[in-house]
Amino acid sequence: MTRVEEYFERQELEVRRKRARERTEMMQTDERTKLKMLHFMKCPKCGMDLQTIELQGTSVDQCLVCRGAWLDQREIERLLER
Repeated sequence: MTRVEEYFERQELEVRRKRARERTEMMQTDERTKLKMLHFMKCPKCGMDLQTIELQGTSVDQCLVCRGAWLDQREIERLLER
């Protein structure tokens, strides 16, 4: 095999590796999106739907079944400021 052939083989191998990485990243992104859709506005404790309520002027997610309240980072900060 000549050096030119080796060069092109290495180039082709690198292109294949890059495509494989891109496919893997795409699958991981799709999987994260699917998981987010499954869990969006669901109670982490019991899995039931969450409802957004107002608490001292701050939106809080509350479970309709177990009555647990779930706060995002900015919501905690807002409540602590008051």
